Amino acid sequence: MAATMIRLEARNVSLNVRMRTADAPRRPPLLLLHGWPGSSAGWEGVVDRLPDERTIVFPDLRGLGDSERAGDVEAFEKRALSDDIAALIEALEIQEFAVAGQDWGGVIAQELAFAMPDRVKALIVMNINLINNLQANLKGLKNQMLNPKNPRWYMAFQAAPDLAEAMIPGAEAEWLSYIFAEAVPDGATFPEDLLEEYIRAYRIDGTARCGANYYRAMQADAMRWMSLGGTRFASPSLILYGKDDPFITPEFYDGYEACFEDVRRVDIAAGHFVQDEKPAEVAEAMSAFLAEVGA
Repeated sequence: MAATMIRLEARNVSLNVRMRTADAPRRPPLLLLHGWPGSSAGWEGVVDRLPDERTIVFPDLRGLGDSERAGDVEAFEKRALSDDIAALIEALEIQEFAVAGQDWGGVIAQELAFAMPDRVKALIVMNINLINNLQANLKGLKNQMLNPKNPRWYMAFQAAPDLAEAMIPGAEAEWLSYIFAEAVPDGATFPEDLLEEYIRAYRIDGTARCGANYYRAMQADAMRWMSLGGTRFASPSLILYGKDDPFITPEFYDGYEACFEDVRRVDIAAGHFVQDEKPAEVAEAMSAFLAEVGA
């Protein structure tokens, strides 16, 4: 069943949304949220392998893919981005749903799970830190900062005022080719068709600014996350982890069990962009988890 694309207004931004609509859905819709610097296109290989029992919604986030390049830094705080998705859910008249997110999409999924605990029937977090796991996050960041080849240098580059806007336009292919090559395990290559699609979208005017704003908002994000210690996700949850990730290294998940009421974990031999690299394994793990928890 092929996905279709629609355009929806969510709060103060126009979002490009892919949807695969089930003719006779037997399960709540599944919401899939991508990260930086990708788009909803990265979910196509997963969606093609999921059962036809539910509607699947996978939007381009604000400022990425083919969604509108709109908003100042505050609009890219992750709780604000979750408000975009909450508005999208209301526009589609979705009541209960499961949500999966990778990278920044995984943070937005966590924000939705905290904001809508009665409506989020299952949560899947993929290759991103847990926003309520402060000590593990501090440990992971410290270890990476002590690494002479700190893999997170690009975050400081993105966060610097005006730098991304000055240096990325015209060099989108070089920039994204570098990021995706760094994110896959040694000896692996990132899928060429997806790389070309992401480069195409990143060449849209305003993307360098919006992409950087995801990182310029991190100071405000971190302040919020510091307030979440001791909280737990109520929804049945899965950590689906590409275990060869240079950015989200294993110590970021130390003590993860205490962050959830009900959680399990599946590791996959992949790098950071696990759904792009191993769509079949991701679809299999998602399907098994959702079937197990009845979501």
